[in-house]
This record gives sequence, structure tokens and C-alpha cells, in this order.
Amino acid sequence: MSSRAKAAKVIASVVNDHRSLDAALSETLSAEKIDKERAFIQELSFGVLRWYHQLNFILEQLLTKPLSRKNSDIKALLLCGLYQLDFLRTPDHAAVSASVEAVVYLKKKWAKQMINAVLRRYQRERTQIQNIVKENISACFSCPDWLISSLQKEWPEHWKKILNAYNEHPPMHIRVNRQHGSRQNYIQKLNAA
Repeated sequence: MSSRAKAAKVIASVVNDHRSLDAALSETLSAEKIDKERAFIQELSFGVLRWYHQLNFILEQLLTKPLSRKNSDIKALLLCGLYQLDFLRTPDHAAVSASVEAVVYLKKKWAKQMINAVLRRYQRERTQIQNIVKENISACFSCPDWLISSLQKEWPEHWKKILNAYNEHPPMHIRVNRQHGSRQNYIQKLNAA
């Protein structure tokens, strides 16, 4: 199964079945040997869910009618495609092509043309749609309205900074397992690399 299809299943499970991301990811990542795909599946899953409100808003602008609940995996795959187009360094043609091909693994070949059309339309209309996103506060900050209202009320001077920080990648920390070597040795390995 493709890593995009796996990420789409994880995202659909979190959004529709209200599962925790950790549980859905660990089930998917432990199901088979996917060491090479692990980081990409995690990036897509965390990224799409971090930017869910914005990506979903964009998708609503692109679809003529909403997808049914039984096609939540297709919706999640579209969100993965949009995330790659806007937030990752994946070349546009590769993001579209791989998203279209991932439908085969979801056993919904009927969605190939639709996914291709939606993602290509976004490529053509990206500037106009991004301008619409800027006008919608929930989509712009990718947060639910109730949270934005609460932050505006509680921290009227700082709510934008809080929301911007909310969407940043967390800082990376490295912890050395001292049973396998010293901190200084690890620093030397990092410098050598």
C-alpha cells in the first residue's frame, strides 16, 4: 500500500472515528515493515491534522458537493495532496500523480479522475483560493471558531501570536541514551556527519 493511502486511512480514522492520532499511527506503522515510509506517513498525518481547518476549507472551495462519510479516505487523500502542494517540498506534479495513484490502494479507482481534477484545479486557482483563506479567520489560522473566540476574549492583544505558535512545528530535541554512549561521543558523531 502506498504511504499516501496509509496516511489517508490514519487521518480518516482520527477525523471520523475520533481515534487519537498516536493510536491510529501506531496501528498503521506496526502493521507491516514500513521503515522507509514511516517518516513520510507521520509527516502527512501530523501535517494534515495540524492544518486540517485550512485544508478542509480549501477543499470545500474546490468540490462541487461534499464527499460522503464512506469516502472519508478519499477526502483525507485529497487533504494529503493539498498539504503536499502547500507545505512540503514535493514537486507539484509528483504530489498530484502520487495522490491519484494512491486511490488504487484504497480500492476506489473511480476517484482517480476526481482527485486529479481537484488537485489540478487547486494548482490553477491557488492564488485566488489563498486570498479567500486569508479572509476567513478560522481557515487562515487553521483553528476552530470557538478556540479563536476564546483566545480573543482571554488574550485580546496576543491571540494572533498564540495561534501562529500553535501551528509551528515543535522544536526538535535529541536525547542521548547513556547506556549506548556518552553525550560527548554523540556530539562528535553528529559533527563528523
